[in-house]
Amino acid sequence: MAKPLMAKATAVWLVDNTTLSFKQIADFCG
Repeated sequence: MAKPLMAKATAVWLVDNTTLSFKQIADFCG
């Protein structure tokens, strides 16, 4: 149960922080 909940929470967080997350991924990947 914990994993699906974590995945959902992560998905919601990503939706709330799409632009920032995209920049972080771009910076991380170079």
